[in-house]
Amino acid sequence: MATKADELHKTQREILAILDEVGPASSRLLVHRLDDDAYRQLVNHHLSRLRDEGFVVYDDDDGLYRVTEDAPISAGDGR
Repeated sequence: MATKADELHKTQREILAILDEVGPASSRLLVHRLDDDAYRQLVNHHLSRLRDEGFVVYDDDDGLYRVTEDAPISAGDGR
């Protein structure tokens, strides 16, 4: 039975394969915002699947998407 971590790794591999087709890929899931609407829709589809699975997907100020099983902690949270 696949765990959430297995699903995350599978989705990372799928997205990194897409990135390989359009340019250099990172070893981590770092999805740059692109102007290509079709590409962005495909990436958003994968990120939406992760959201549906309970993962937190957020967009940093650096313009990169990151996926985590824990909610990102902002400086104002006091945690």
